[in-house]
Amino acid sequence: MGAGASAEQQKSLPEWVSEDEAKVHAEAQGQRFPAALWTKATKNDEGKVAKADVLAFKPRNQRRLSATNLSLGDQEGGLANVRRASILAESTRKAMEEAAEADQAKVLVDTITSDQASPEGAEFATWALSIGSTLCQGQKDNQKVLYDGGYCAQITKYIELYNADVFVNYQAMHAIANICTLQVETEVDTATKTVAEVGFGVEGMKLVVQNMVDTDMPELGLAGMRALKLLIDHSKACSEYETADLLIAVKDMQEEFSPSSSEDDKVHDGKKKVKGSQQFLYAASRLTEVLEGKKQPQWKADAAEDEAETTPAPEPAAEPVVEAKSESEPTA
Repeated sequence: MGAGASAEQQKSLPEWVSEDEAKVHAEAQGQRFPAALWTKATKNDEGKVAKADVLAFKPRNQRRLSATNLSLGDQEGGLANVRRASILAESTRKAMEEAAEADQAKVLVDTITSDQASPEGAEFATWALSIGSTLCQGQKDNQKVLYDGGYCAQITKYIELYNADVFVNYQAMHAIANICTLQVETEVDTATKTVAEVGFGVEGMKLVVQNMVDTDMPELGLAGMRALKLLIDHSKACSEYETADLLIAVKDMQEEFSPSSSEDDKVHDGKKKVKGSQQFLYAASRLTEVLEGKKQPQWKADAAEDEAETTPAPEPAAEPVVEAKSESEPTA
């Protein structure tokens, strides 16, 4: 907020600012109210934040991954249906068609390795991630080939290379979701772990969350929500990392993507609400239940089940021995 606030706007704020005053201030500058920063800010007994802290809030008026960054044709086509021209994609497609089915995943992962050494562009990255997701669907052999070839690092590198490209990031979210549940053996020991743990971990989860909070597109939000839920379900580290802050961010997105029929309720954090996605809201509600502790992440449920299977059943209690009375014993 600070960089965009004029001297007059700064003077209009009281020394201690209420949440409503901060929202009005953000809206006056055409910015989104940073709900997460407000929640974490130091407050006085009245729940107000110091003027200097409010002015220091980072502006959020420009989305990195937004429909406003797309051409009209891209917007009409939808994220899942966009096809862009790529010479490398075409040559790779032909090479995969000529290869045996069992070798197609290796052709792809090897081509991605070459591309990232000298990138052709976002068009090939989008195509490659989409094909990788297709190869992973229900195909553990393909998942293993891709994982062994460094596919997880390739996904995160494409996100970093094309940080502002909606299509690359959309396909990257699906790519993460489609491989992160694979069980692999680690080099340290023979214990089996998930790709969510050893291939992505907390750093991969941060990339997913950053994409979700930095978009106004329900399609990308839903893809990110699916990836995030699976990472948390299959990685202890992900499920325990800054859950309070993550819960704030998820609830903020739920509010922003909520459809509204009331004209008075179409603004959230100083910005008009985007068209809601019921699928996104449903996925977000499921994740919220896990973050709030109402439901266990999958890894914890699996651990409890394994423990129950390996714990021996208790020995049945011995029946008490009742001595029979002798016939010659006198009776009362």
